[in-house]
Amino acid sequence: MDAAKINSYELGMKMETSDKKAGVNVALFFNDIKDDHVLFVDLITLTPKIANNDTQTKGIEAEGFWKPGNGFTIRAGGGYTDAEITGVPETSQDVKEGNAIPDSPKWNAMISVSHNLPLPSFWRMTSPLLFTSVTNRYVGKREADTANSFQLDAYNKLDFRMGIMGEHIEFYAWCDNLLDERYDLHGWNIGTSAQDGSDVIGGATSRGRILGVGVAYYF
Repeated sequence: MDAAKINSYELGMKMETSDKKAGVNVALFFNDIKDDHVLFVDLITLTPKIANNDTQTKGIEAEGFWKPGNGFTIRAGGGYTDAEITGVPETSQDVKEGNAIPDSPKWNAMISVSHNLPLPSFWRMTSPLLFTSVTNRYVGKREADTANSFQLDAYNKLDFRMGIMGEHIEFYAWCDNLLDERYDLHGWNIGTSAQDGSDVIGGATSRGRILGVGVAYYF
């Protein structure tokens, strides 16, 4: 496996209001990668492998925030990415130049609403803060495999976090995938069914709702 060589270019802009209540960042990017490490599945052994493929990715990313007051902060962002394979070694027969890089959505977005509420001191906690945040992440359709034989569907994932933070300690509870959505993480086309001639698709799906609690101490 050869080492990858990357030429990366980025042009960006950052703006923020004088009162620090709003801001926005925008970036254009272009990456030209020689001998990139692209994951594919060997259809004979059904094991994941990595091939050296030349790739290019280009697109735009934007993110911003707004603090309307009363402890609220709204953050949002999104991006468009065009990621394709530009060079193919002879050993990767299922890949063609111009194919999209697998698991690289053209569109992605995020929006988050958080709230901070100062609390009176208790349990020897100085200036404690009740914090709450809800974040939704959108991942668009993307090619499942290097052959671009089928696409994985777009999905939204909603996460939640709430807790109390003091000067040195934090108690919190969190929920990953609050709405218990099930979406495809990876996929590959195994071949054609001998029974009815249809494509046989394999892959892995996401975990469902996950709950947790935690404590952090800061020195």
